[in-house]
Amino acid sequence: MEMNTSVWVRSIISKQYSVDKFFKHVSVTLGKEFGAKVNSDIEGEHFKFTMLGYNVEIHREEVESLQKSGLYSLDRYILDKLKELGLQFNVNRSQYIKCCYGIYNDDEYNIESCQEITIRFNQLFNINIEEGSLFYPCCGIDTYEPLALFINTIKEFHFADGGKISLPLLECGVCKGEEERNRPYYGEYGSFSSNVIPFAISLSNNNNYDAVKALEESLMTNFKFINIEDFNLKEVWKTKFQNNKKIEIVCHKFEGSLSLMNIDRISIFYYRADSKSLASSSFNWFSPIAFNSVLEKLVEGGLIITDGVKPKEFKEENVNVEWSYFWDNNGVNEFIYNNRIFNYIGECGERYGKMKVWRVEKL
Repeated sequence: MEMNTSVWVRSIISKQYSVDKFFKHVSVTLGKEFGAKVNSDIEGEHFKFTMLGYNVEIHREEVESLQKSGLYSLDRYILDKLKELGLQFNVNRSQYIKCCYGIYNDDEYNIESCQEITIRFNQLFNINIEEGSLFYPCCGIDTYEPLALFINTIKEFHFADGGKISLPLLECGVCKGEEERNRPYYGEYGSFSSNVIPFAISLSNNNNYDAVKALEESLMTNFKFINIEDFNLKEVWKTKFQNNKKIEIVCHKFEGSLSLMNIDRISIFYYRADSKSLASSSFNWFSPIAFNSVLEKLVEGGLIITDGVKPKEFKEENVNVEWSYFWDNNGVNEFIYNNRIFNYIGECGERYGKMKVWRVEKL
């Protein structure tokens, strides 16, 4: 997977870096490959690369053309010039050099192997997605798959976690996003190409701030333990989908009912009892108070998508609830609770295990 990731990172760099910065990046990479000191000088329209006593000069237009023509075209151009000047090396010496010369052991190193999820939820199931938000509490690092499944149908995504929330890497980058947000290693949590998301921007989310302040006033309590700056993130993505051209992703950096305060209508409640949260503890959203709070905001025909795992609190205390069919259905595909009928539809997802889909309608 190391080369797989490197190719994906190079794809992002080649699209985002200026000509000057890209030349510097390639120069540093070549220096690391040969364990040698490198000088990369730029004087007006002329770029000069120096390593191990060899000098290669390239015109700016040529560098710009090579950057556009292929991920490793500039690297190979410099390597070929170095060979002409007398530098000897084996084209099979490393995976990096193999990439420069288009030598792959198999398709593992093709950038296409960094596959995005391209089959959407409405292609898996012939059901209407009701208007409303997708809400995923205790999400942690697991944000890519729900976004990929519903990116063409849901306009607003809410991710909540008491610890770190990791959004997918975007090939187009996130305008005004924090430096960490645009670093290539974010790709380990999933990635969207610029063909799907051509533009994204990070904005402040004052609604979260207002909700906490309103709660402080109503309870006459100061929530000093909540750092407002930690949960004001909202990103707006432009998409390629004609029927869903723009989506909003809101991150709530806290657990419990606070996450629900700024969500009016939940179309999809997405939840793993086997949480992917990085926090030391995760709130149990299938506890009676929390689950009933979700049902109050779940729209008619809304979906509950869960991993079918019994919450650890219920295991430890041997608790049974009326909605235990989510993790112990014993072939039961329909049950009634709180004047609602729950119908099992099927399974979706695969990144962290299959998710079970239930449709909820009022009686």
